[in-house]
Amino acid sequence: MADQYAIAGLVRKRAELADELKIVEARLAWLQDSLAHIDAALRLIDSNSSPVRITQITNAVRLFRIGYMSRFILSTLRVRGPMDREALTLALMLDAGLDLNDKLLRSEVSRRLRYSLRDQAKMGRIKREQGQGQDMLWAIER
Repeated sequence: MADQYAIAGLVRKRAELADELKIVEARLAWLQDSLAHIDAALRLIDSNSSPVRITQITNAVRLFRIGYMSRFILSTLRVRGPMDREALTLALMLDAGLDLNDKLLRSEVSRRLRYSLRDQAKMGRIKREQGQGQDMLWAIER
């Protein structure tokens, strides 16, 4: 009896996923067509342009799930000890598999990290310490 319920549930779930896949494939085809049309328009306007070299725009807001950055900060500072914001930015980008050479993305991640560090400090979870020179180090509040 229980097998019938499991089978029915799995069949229904498979049908839902198959429908969703069709929708995603249709969206992908539409996006590819749109890119082809835009590339053709760019070539018509400027025959020397190379649309393939145009890099994608990454929205840093959608890069990390809610709470990911806070958890990352706390766990990294616990394991590695005090770090400055630049080191935390690099570690976060490495952990997320992001391109370290993308300067625009790196500055956006650093900016978002700055706000997250500030929020964690306001909650009393971390503190700022004076590093060498002008560098500020962030550490776990003991």
